Amino acid sequence: MDNNSTNNIEIENNSPQPVKKNKQKQKNTFPYRSTIGLFKSSLIAHICGCIGSLFITIYFSSFKSVETIDGTREAVPLFKFGFVVANGQLNPVIGVAIFFASLFLTSFFVYKIVNFEFKKITAVLWKDCDVFKYITIYSKFTNYKLHPKQSPYIYCCLANGYIANGDFEIAIETLEKIDIKNKKVSKLNILVCYNNLMLAYLFLNRFEESEKCLENIKNLKEKFMNNSKLKNYYDEVLDYANIRYNIIANRDISHLQYLKDRFDKKPNMYDKIMAKHFMSIIYKNMSDEINVQNCYKYIIDNGKDLFVAKLAIELH
Repeated sequence: MDNNSTNNIEIENNSPQPVKKNKQKQKNTFPYRSTIGLFKSSLIAHICGCIGSLFITIYFSSFKSVETIDGTREAVPLFKFGFVVANGQLNPVIGVAIFFASLFLTSFFVYKIVNFEFKKITAVLWKDCDVFKYITIYSKFTNYKLHPKQSPYIYCCLANGYIANGDFEIAIETLEKIDIKNKKVSKLNILVCYNNLMLAYLFLNRFEESEKCLENIKNLKEKFMNNSKLKNYYDEVLDYANIRYNIIANRDISHLQYLKDRFDKKPNMYDKIMAKHFMSIIYKNMSDEINVQNCYKYIIDNGKDLFVAKLAIELH
């Protein structure tokens, strides 16, 4: 096997194609009632939060009519919260504060819930390595009109799935839908887009285009220098992109220790499997067949339907 065999062997294409729009309701086969429902649920929850906040405000500022000693009637607080009502009248500042405080809490919990759901979806690929389910989930997002800030993220995630499944041309087509020049596209999405394009072209042996994407990643450096966390993330993406390019395009064998460290540090199974894949290429270039087969065995045992697992089965 030569070092380009990752690209020359045809892998059976079992990827689900993007779901077409139609009026007929489709049955969900994954454990989420509706993917786009995350967005709808968020909107509904915010509306309910506004209504609930209004009722909370009314509850805290309700009055009742009582008869006094001299026979007259007077409005007094139904619930004795001195910080809300005073002298039988609602303090408007406190009332508004209660409304927005309860609305903020509702929004916070909705954000946490939606974020938790997205983490579960991400885990489908990065933890469970179930590429078919992952593509199916994100394909459903593309059936709806998405906000310009949402669509790049969705397309990047969907492209991740296609790359994991070996559908590199489809991944490129998906990423080309992202308008990089649109100011609403975040620098993180631009970085991920170029990184995924680089990898897709690399696996297709289209080294010139892959190198161009690598240069585009390098040109983003200044945009990430003002934030230490973002800078560290950018540096990691750039380093790994450079290493993967050199391993496949230049048959570089000097990055074995980096991949071993990455395998040990990364908690996600998909990251570990891809590290093993690139390690197998290095071992092959070193004519170390024993370690090549050990890498293949690990990939086969854990990779399920990933394209690198199908490739390892062919070569094991």
